[in-house]
Amino acid sequence: MNLHIFSRVFVLASLLVQPLVAQPCTTFLASDGEYIFLGKSYDWHIGSGYLLVNHPNVAKGALPTKLLQNPAKWVSKYGSITFNQHGRELPLGGMNTQKLVVEVMWLNESEYPAPNGKPDLNELQFIQYMLDTSANVEEAIAQALKVRVVRHGAPVHYMICDASKTCATLEYIKGSLVINYGTAMQTPVLTNDTYSTSSKELDAFLAKDEKGNINRPLGHGSLARFVRTAFNVREFKCSSQEIGQVAAFSALDDVKNDVRTDYTKWNIVYDLKSGKIAYRSLARPEIKWVHIDDFTYSCKKPAKMLSMNADAVGHVSEKFEEYSVGLNLDMIQKSLKGQQSDQFLKLIAAYPEKLPCMEK
Repeated sequence: MNLHIFSRVFVLASLLVQPLVAQPCTTFLASDGEYIFLGKSYDWHIGSGYLLVNHPNVAKGALPTKLLQNPAKWVSKYGSITFNQHGRELPLGGMNTQKLVVEVMWLNESEYPAPNGKPDLNELQFIQYMLDTSANVEEAIAQALKVRVVRHGAPVHYMICDASKTCATLEYIKGSLVINYGTAMQTPVLTNDTYSTSSKELDAFLAKDEKGNINRPLGHGSLARFVRTAFNVREFKCSSQEIGQVAAFSALDDVKNDVRTDYTKWNIVYDLKSGKIAYRSLARPEIKWVHIDDFTYSCKKPAKMLSMNADAVGHVSEKFEEYSVGLNLDMIQKSLKGQQSDQFLKLIAAYPEKLPCMEK
């Protein structure tokens, strides 16, 4: 690959990736006893995408662009299943084989660090990096502190949770990484304001509620969704895995965009105890699911992928097909809506082929 050409094309094209107006997304952790569910509502102007099976023991390098001064390098330690829209290695979220989940949401206030000598990578590959290298939230935080995230497409923040019910938010505010974790994260919810701003809104609402039992805020605004979801999390009840999954999808229904009902493209429910990942899409609302243990994680074997909008229902692991550059390119073409040059799209699609398998 000619990295000079790659970088020049990517920098020019990346300015066109983000839409003018962000759409609302919501992530939460809900638990009742032994049952732990993480729900994600993905609201966007594009509904295409793929689930991808990612392997351990792959030597990786950050997607090379002129915006990166010191591209990060690492070897994946864990396999994962991710939800991708802009290409393989650039996920929007997912779960790894240790049942760590990483999810991303838009945050207008995000300001990323200036060059600081740390290895750097873009804001979506950062998700894959944490899934590749971390068994739990503590390890993910430690890995996050080792690198510098460079914005290529969108201002975002992250929520990460593991099977111990531990969660954290990672936000880049005024050029510094702000981590809410432990006692600093009493409410495991994240929308499209900073966690600090959202928590203050919830506290203010609770103070008013004590005085007058006011109605919960309506609408698709970020703070209203945060408050409603915080109550849904506090009141979450389930007596079985199946009932818990239904309750988690119901909580996602409560945060659907009520202005543009076609903007809620995906709903995902991760079962952090069992490793089950259930999901539905606007185009295919029937619930489909896979299990993190359904696949053999060996980089000596081809990766696998499945369209988010596949015509299927129920347990769909057998529906996955062998990964190919052609399918990756098709995914990228659909997400970028023909806004980019063919050269740019092909470079992004071919990038994963440059990552060697280190498995003995």
